[in-house]
Amino acid sequence: MKLNEKTLFLIGLMIPAILVFRSFFTNSPLVWGDAPFFYSDGLKELQQQFYVWVERGNNFGGPNLFLSLYPLMFIYGFLHNTFGLSNDFILRILFYFPSVILAFIGPIILTRYLKFSPVIQFFSSLLYGINTYNLLLIDGGQVGVSLAYGLFPLSLFFLHKLISKISRINFLIATLSLVVLTICDLRIALIAILTVTFWKIIKQIINRKFNWKIFAIISLSGIVTALINLYWLIPLSGLLNSIPTIPSNSNFISLLDTLLIFQPHFPSNEFGKISPPPFYFIGLPLLIFAGFILTKTKRIFSLTLCFLLFAFLAKGSGEPLGEWYLRIVNLPFGIALRDATKFFAPLLIFAGILLGNAASKLSKMVFGRISILLIYLYLLFLVYPALTANLNGVLGDKEFPAEFYTLVNQLKNEAGFYRTIWFPERHPFVFQMEEKPALDAKDLVNNRPFASINIGTFDHFNFLNNSQFLDWFNLLGIHYLIFSGEQRKSLTDAEKQDWSNLLKLTANVKGLEKINISPNIPLFKLNQSKPHIFAVPKLIAVVGSDDIYEKIKKQNINFSVGNQAFIFVEDGKFDPKNLINFNLSSKSVNLVFNDKQPLDLTMSLLQRHFISPVSATKSEWAIRENQDYLKWKYELLTYGMETHEFNYGKGIAFSTVKGERIYFDIKVPKDGDYILAVRSMSNNGNFKWQILEETSLKKGNLKKEFINSQELEMLNILALVPKKDFEEAENITQQLMNKFTTLNLGEIAKANSKWLPIEYQMVSSVKYEIKNFPANHWLIFTDSYHPQWQLVSDKALLSSWPIYSMINGFYINGAEDNFHLKFIDQEKVELGAKISMTTLFLLVIICLLPYDKKEES
Repeated sequence: MKLNEKTLFLIGLMIPAILVFRSFFTNSPLVWGDAPFFYSDGLKELQQQFYVWVERGNNFGGPNLFLSLYPLMFIYGFLHNTFGLSNDFILRILFYFPSVILAFIGPIILTRYLKFSPVIQFFSSLLYGINTYNLLLIDGGQVGVSLAYGLFPLSLFFLHKLISKISRINFLIATLSLVVLTICDLRIALIAILTVTFWKIIKQIINRKFNWKIFAIISLSGIVTALINLYWLIPLSGLLNSIPTIPSNSNFISLLDTLLIFQPHFPSNEFGKISPPPFYFIGLPLLIFAGFILTKTKRIFSLTLCFLLFAFLAKGSGEPLGEWYLRIVNLPFGIALRDATKFFAPLLIFAGILLGNAASKLSKMVFGRISILLIYLYLLFLVYPALTANLNGVLGDKEFPAEFYTLVNQLKNEAGFYRTIWFPERHPFVFQMEEKPALDAKDLVNNRPFASINIGTFDHFNFLNNSQFLDWFNLLGIHYLIFSGEQRKSLTDAEKQDWSNLLKLTANVKGLEKINISPNIPLFKLNQSKPHIFAVPKLIAVVGSDDIYEKIKKQNINFSVGNQAFIFVEDGKFDPKNLINFNLSSKSVNLVFNDKQPLDLTMSLLQRHFISPVSATKSEWAIRENQDYLKWKYELLTYGMETHEFNYGKGIAFSTVKGERIYFDIKVPKDGDYILAVRSMSNNGNFKWQILEETSLKKGNLKKEFINSQELEMLNILALVPKKDFEEAENITQQLMNKFTTLNLGEIAKANSKWLPIEYQMVSSVKYEIKNFPANHWLIFTDSYHPQWQLVSDKALLSSWPIYSMINGFYINGAEDNFHLKFIDQEKVELGAKISMTTLFLLVIICLLPYDKKEES
């Protein structure tokens, strides 16, 4: 290629890149959406040990969902702590500049290696670097994904080199490229392997030449990559129950969007606000398929089939054939592909090559080089909002809000542990540390106490109308309420009015003090809030719903939930047998039946036999899963039924039409005598157990049908219980009622319990040291409940109980000097790290040792 052509193509890439990414060269903080912002104190924490439980990004702590990013975050902290670099500068040199540069260079390297013409190299680079998908990744601050997107073409290049010439050095480089890609984003690394695999399969089918050896070497590279990543994959395996396992809601993307290579959030980039592709995007598929028609080679045909395949995958669960994508996601490891938009990466690679092919062919047929210029200008026209800086996030005009300096100084100068809660969600410039966590207000309703007192699904903040909320904030260590405002979208007039009403409501709450920091950021302070860890003398084991708090409050206005612990036997998180199995003092626990009977306690001991209505074989009833709690609670309210009942985490089915049916096919594990029971609700807002029948059954299946005979009927649990197990549960129920005193609500209201501060030290986010804990008390730890939290001493290892159906509690029977509160899955990190380092060491040694190159193929 002539020098002037190279220069023209380089200028053609640089001009739009500089215009689109001009904010990289300004004082703009580039912190928006998901991009991290760390103040100096937070940056110092990034070089700490790799922890699987963190406060940052989780309300009340939670599994570290960004385990794979640890090497990058370590470098992030190192650049600040060693060289004093600011957050803004580190973001640019570690994420933004590499993402953009690689997105332009990678396709050129790949297409040049594949021996495509300079025109194809140019257009593949231009389309891959500047398109609606990549622009919204960067504009939304998705720095890890955008870096993986930039690395994606290089990984394809190294994998292609490996399968073209299998050698040790090519294997090493290809595998290391996958390792780096996995650190940035596991899903895009898997998609890179799938892309090369599908590409080669399609090519071999068309050419009718099959070489299965290349698939073996790709698989081997993938296995080695997985072994090197075991430092985070092994700990992750123990946290899978805490990570969403359902496909993301990607059905907002249609096949039309992917064929037109249009991300439907462009250009507003506002959550929930999508747009159909503008009509002028039709030129992209027309050019792509025109190139195919004009070329008609097997190579272009295979690339066109790959383009269509990934257009189908990128639309996710959207129609047509969305159920097929859901089946893929439900396969082993398919959860890694839950975000279908990641398939835009290979889609754009194939689209760029095919578009460049069309430009090359058209330039030889009509208008010459003017054809190339017209197609170039057309591609720039498609992203004109980005060229003119009319995007709303990182690529728009942003400034650091000066009032945050004052706010952060206020928060930093407050000693000790406390939590802040940000309305409606954490601001991009949120101040947070492991000892001073920040909470998303909009996500509070995902925690049971707030879900119970909140009404509906649209307004996540109406729990502020309930007087209980301040008591919960106190218990959970929430010290500041910060109303930083909506940052991800523009508010409608109605939403602005709602925001104003929310501020007025908060300003009138007794017990909150307004701090005058800035008129743009209203700040309120609780006069009192509890420490991270404290002690209470009593546990109330409740059979029934959590409206018990409100009932007790009505009898004693001074009642506080934090002066005693509550546990609910019907929340599905707790096995009441533990009340007998653990060495509990009879005075440490009281039983209370909140509109329930001993049968309810008996059935709570038999949860292993429960059948969810979600598993019905056929249903005319409405089915709601456990995560739909707010929805079905509000639906019942519209029918005049108010309820706060637990559903054992099994969901519900309800019917409002007489004669509607729901069918079950129940597995009978072996011959024997059984009791068939059902937990249902009619019109009083309380679930009630009913023994339907006692019968002898043979091993096999039992078909059962329920018919709605009322205006409103709800089904929660169907249970087929061996009679022997039921009798054992009845016996345990009697033991519990004999050992622990059963109190009524009035007696609880009169109880004189009082919480106690204790001596503790936070060693890390996964370990706390407890000293001089009082005997026969309950330790309350206000991080989210997780069974992997355990209290360890020289004499015992105690598992966590779900206190308030939300946080962790432990009973300490005798006095000991020292305890360690540990997140046990942290121990898996060492095992994973050893395997990872050993695998990496062996890989490098084996690939770099001298060998006979004649063995290569």
